Amino acid sequence: MEVPISSKTIELLRGFSTSLVSAGIVQQEELNNLWAIAKKSQEVRPAEPLILITRAKSAAILGISQRNLDRLIRGGDISCVKIGKRSIRLDQKEIGKYIEKNTGCNLIPVTGEAK
Repeated sequence: MEVPISSKTIELLRGFSTSLVSAGIVQQEELNNLWAIAKKSQEVRPAEPLILITRAKSAAILGISQRNLDRLIRGGDISCVKIGKRSIRLDQKEIGKYIEKNTGCNLIPVTGEAK
């Protein structure tokens, strides 16, 4: 698994690269591999689209009341997106993460119409 390299780290390495190679601490090939990883980690990746669902559907998925869902939102356990002045929606993945965190089950809720 490749770990993203920060731009600050890249700039620091860029400043020391010739010194590291000339001192024999790092081989040029290793440095080239590092630059390739750094370049790859800086590529912009498209964000995954949010699947927003209503409070009613979220509460139904969790098997709790909307009032208890509101308590979870206020407590910071589940995040929400405010749409307009009054409406809120919840990301389906956030609901899945909450279920996984609190039950240990790796469960992503199935999309569909709320009844």
